[in-house]
Amino acid sequence: MGELVELLFSDWVLFTSSIAPYGAAEELKSESTLPTPNTPYGISKLVAEKIHEIWQAKNPDRELTVVRPGIVFGKGEHGNMTRLYNAIKGHYYFYAGRKYIYNYCLYNYYYCLNLSRSLNTF
Repeated sequence: MGELVELLFSDWVLFTSSIAPYGAAEELKSESTLPTPNTPYGISKLVAEKIHEIWQAKNPDRELTVVRPGIVFGKGEHGNMTRLYNAIKGHYYFYAGRKYIYNYCLYNYYYCLNLSRSLNTF
């Protein structure tokens, strides 16, 4: 990936990652938390982040921004939000688990809109 960015003559990369490199656990996570991925997806995201960090370290003028959105969903995604919506709509959703789970979700249009607004502030 780093070679591709170098070929594109870019000095700035915005990488969309997730919380998955930190593993599933109850503790609050931050960027200073030691990554301990426990799924293949989390491992792949951590490896990708490290590849980008190596690319950045090769030149002090390079910038790397890593964003960790919660659930990003949109038309045609057929993922967790679609399954949740269909379960509620079909009246067969039931809550099994802890009551105090807070998750952030964002429709992909607004995710892109907010990213583009933040990029314009650089």
